[in-house]
Amino acid sequence: MSDVLGVLTHLPAAAGAAAIIYGLVYFGLRRLRPRPRLHVLVAEYALVAWASLFLFVTQFMQFGNGLGKLFNLIPLRSFYIAWNYGIENAESLAQVGLNVVITAPLGFLLPVVSSRRFHRFTPILLVGLALTVATELSQMTTGRSADIDDVLANSVGVVVGYSLNVLVQAAAGYRRRHATHPTLAVRQRPERLIAAISTLALACAPFIAVVAKNNLDPVGHVYYGQILPTEVDTSGPVSPDGGESAIYRNVQLESTTALLARLRGYTGSSDSCSFADETWTCATGTSKRLFVDAFNRWSIAYDYGDSRAPNVDLIPEEPLAVDHAHVALRALHVDPDTLAYVGLADGWGDPYRHLVFRQRVQTKGQMVWGNVTVTIGANGSVVEVSDRRTYNALYERVSTISPQASLRIAAEVGLDGGPGTAEISDLQASFWFNEDTGYLIPTWQVSAEYTSGGGQTLDWESNIDARR
Repeated sequence: MSDVLGVLTHLPAAAGAAAIIYGLVYFGLRRLRPRPRLHVLVAEYALVAWASLFLFVTQFMQFGNGLGKLFNLIPLRSFYIAWNYGIENAESLAQVGLNVVITAPLGFLLPVVSSRRFHRFTPILLVGLALTVATELSQMTTGRSADIDDVLANSVGVVVGYSLNVLVQAAAGYRRRHATHPTLAVRQRPERLIAAISTLALACAPFIAVVAKNNLDPVGHVYYGQILPTEVDTSGPVSPDGGESAIYRNVQLESTTALLARLRGYTGSSDSCSFADETWTCATGTSKRLFVDAFNRWSIAYDYGDSRAPNVDLIPEEPLAVDHAHVALRALHVDPDTLAYVGLADGWGDPYRHLVFRQRVQTKGQMVWGNVTVTIGANGSVVEVSDRRTYNALYERVSTISPQASLRIAAEVGLDGGPGTAEISDLQASFWFNEDTGYLIPTWQVSAEYTSGGGQTLDWESNIDARR
């Protein structure tokens, strides 16, 4: 969506550039050709504006998700990923749709500018194909890569635009004939109309199919992340055998209203609450915030917005910090005896003790998923308490793919990883909570060290849907 907005924000610039270019060309050639009709002048100007925008988008615009540098020679890869692994993993599908839309004006305008040369599908398709192939080849010299799906989508877009032109002309012709000779109103070359309608239907069909398939699945899909390694090192012992797991469905132990009231009673949050981004936020003064989401997950920040650096010497060591955490949990009516201490969470970038707890015992037919985190500051003060647990009931048991198969998927689905190798450090059975549907999906959790072709190293973690 951000890339679509990026294209739209450059429309005024394209229109201004087109006005200058077309003005110079028009006045330079006005004595060499008959004066065009008004609708042809408008179409010529629109065509120049489109060319300016198309040149910018395909050669210079930076795509926020890295799609502008994706190199792909597998036709319809986006639809394959969307069909098998979910639309959320096929981010390039939006780019395919954008490529159809962005070349449609060319197919619509060419017959208006030159109806004698472009009155059939074949020349329109050839122009679109030649333009898009040249565009993709030129992108290799401008720091971009090539995608065969771009060629297909751009070519389809040109034909879609021409089909819309045929339908508009047919509708306009029908109105004129109906006004003068009602009995002859339907006499129009039916094969062109059938071809135009069929083209539009075929262009929309793949998008409709993947959206329908995704919407019909109540469980949804796992989001895999964006790294696409060219090689996954599986030299370690990775089992080739599948197994069995289960899908769980979220259940609310109490209503959001009741949970809000209970937590506000514990924390003394007296100010009004607001709702945004599926989360309730309640404030007390300027330093305390209570957050509750639709799945009964909550957190309380006791020094919200306080940017002062804590006195590191006054922050208790881990064993004492755990004792302070237990006191904080009991004050919020969370029984610490039901939780097992996991350890300190890394990567927060502050000196606080971020203590992680996990549900100690699971009951049959239920899965409590997520952690409780208590952050302890100077003198044992409670900085934040976060309960990210969800309570889930058994939905169905499912067969699972093997860990080896999950690694093949991990190497197949992703974006913009560039040349590089992912060296697997850990692979274990896990779950992924789908916040869009409220289902807990079994996964293989891949942990790896990804080394790019340029030598850059980073940690890579991905949950791969384990359902067969």
